[in-house]
Amino acid sequence: MLRLLLFFPSVTFGLINAEIFPWATFYTLLKIRKISKIILFFIALLVFSALITTLIYQGAFIAESVRSISAYLNPFLLFIFLMHASRLEISRLVQLMRLVLVGVISLGCFQAFGWVSFLEPLITTLVPRGSAMEFGGGRGVLLMTTEPSRAAIEVLLLYAAWRALSTAGSTKLLFFDIIIAIFIIGFIKSAVGVAMLLIYLFTIYRAGILLVLTILVPVMVLYIEENRALILLTDLIRTSSFQEVFNLFVGASGFRIVSVVGAYWAAIFVPFGGGVGAWQESSVRAMVGAGFAGDTIDYFVNFSDSTISGVRPTAYMASIGLDLGIFGVALLVFLLKRYFVRAWRCDKSVRPLLWLVIIGVFVNGDVGNPVQWMALALVIRVKEASESHDKIRLVAR
Repeated sequence: MLRLLLFFPSVTFGLINAEIFPWATFYTLLKIRKISKIILFFIALLVFSALITTLIYQGAFIAESVRSISAYLNPFLLFIFLMHASRLEISRLVQLMRLVLVGVISLGCFQAFGWVSFLEPLITTLVPRGSAMEFGGGRGVLLMTTEPSRAAIEVLLLYAAWRALSTAGSTKLLFFDIIIAIFIIGFIKSAVGVAMLLIYLFTIYRAGILLVLTILVPVMVLYIEENRALILLTDLIRTSSFQEVFNLFVGASGFRIVSVVGAYWAAIFVPFGGGVGAWQESSVRAMVGAGFAGDTIDYFVNFSDSTISGVRPTAYMASIGLDLGIFGVALLVFLLKRYFVRAWRCDKSVRPLLWLVIIGVFVNGDVGNPVQWMALALVIRVKEASESHDKIRLVAR
């Protein structure tokens, strides 16, 4: 059961006041036989920073410090464990990943057509902010998450991992790429998801993506009247400068982009960070310092009376930068570098997934969500085993 829940981090059963449940931490602690020096060092760094935060703010952010440490460790522990796990465990997770991918795409179709509305009580019990129907307001289905953007990114990551391991020919893969594009644009309808999809397709097809979009978007416009993803695509086509593109994505992303940009600004000018758990204070200083104003950003206009309020950066490394500064970012990059290099050295089919994960870790990905880390670790392990003729049994056909 824990293996399955790794793919559904938004399933909390309402047990905690958080959108991500630490299933990955529980799974890792049950499976791990030896705690590596990397893990111990990272934990020590987080705890030390949290203690400093507690002293500076006189205990005001103790609960947030604990939650932040948990969010950082949840994907990190799982990733390090999977990079050293047994071939049998990797095989089981790869097989489960394929079933989950088929399952969530099927669920999304049923949700879009309103065929599973009777499951609303069950889904909201599993995911309190979830729904068995479309989100509304031009956005689509949630799958088993709390918002369309998270649903889009998770399903795209699982698909990218499956595609990297698939032995299907190029024609079949093109067909599947079109299917996943239609699903994300037409069923999930997330502007952030579409942005990630475009980047993913560009890493595969380069200029060919324009041909795909030229065919796909006009056809979908005929059948879908209100769709935030299609609105983003049409507005993007009309832009004529980088500044217009940036402003477009800032408006479409809520507080995501401004929180990430502010966090990296803070990482440079506060090299040891604002402290683990103190993001409610440090994020405000960061965004203001980076030059953002609350009355120019729709999210803050609508939810905090045109005043910038504290928000956690929506990317793992950006959050590290806010809490631990450039020192923490550099240290974590050093710890993770060898794993990313291993992914790059695998065959080229892995690189589109690697780019998605890098963007997710540095720019746009929930801090405690383990899906992207798990997808990359599984693909690296299978590819390396294949290259060494010590093959892990695959089901990605």
